[in-house]
Amino acid sequence: MGPSFKANETLEIHAIPDVSSAARARREPRLLTKGKFNNAFPFTNPDGTKFVFRSTRDGGDKNYKNLYIMEDAEFGEIGGGNVARLTEGNWIDTQCQWSPNGNLIVFASNRDKPADAPERDHGLDPGYFAVYLTNVTDRSVVRVVRSGYDLSGHVNHPVFSPDGRSIAVMSDLAAVSADPMSLPTFLHSVRPYGDIFTVDIGPDDMEKNKDLGVRACHAQ
Repeated sequence: MGPSFKANETLEIHAIPDVSSAARARREPRLLTKGKFNNAFPFTNPDGTKFVFRSTRDGGDKNYKNLYIMEDAEFGEIGGGNVARLTEGNWIDTQCQWSPNGNLIVFASNRDKPADAPERDHGLDPGYFAVYLTNVTDRSVVRVVRSGYDLSGHVNHPVFSPDGRSIAVMSDLAAVSADPMSLPTFLHSVRPYGDIFTVDIGPDDMEKNKDLGVRACHAQ
């Protein structure tokens, strides 16, 4: 819970313990996270005992965002649960989801953003987001779909299929006219355009999922 579209403001994660209960008291949100950090995109493991989320808690002055695992999904760190860091780096890892088999976590990140990329474009994040998989056990990471050829933009919001053998992503992947009017800039829109794509993955072999797709240009 927190302010809308304030990426660096305090954002807390709450849980509603029993959404099916008729008793209002049992449906009151329960605070799970501590501190004045920007915590978002919680997603539980298959048995609901843990959840992965992204946070600025070790992000320093630039509020870099990495992934963490809350070991107690019911009571969180407020109830004494441990928080384990899953990724580490001066970038943004976000929009995470646990796989149906519990072995993998998919997420979006700008960790491969070019060194000379601008910090902002018309006041907005220029992007360079790609989609990655990380192994929950050994923390290895592979890039699955990249925002390639030094083009700014986004391949993000990854979602596993129910069988865990494919991933749907939102991306500005599709080709458009070379006319400049085909690349509109909406200064007050968070993500002005994009299409949905799917990519098949091998859930049992991380390395076979490396760079299965490359974003080529903008979509309209």
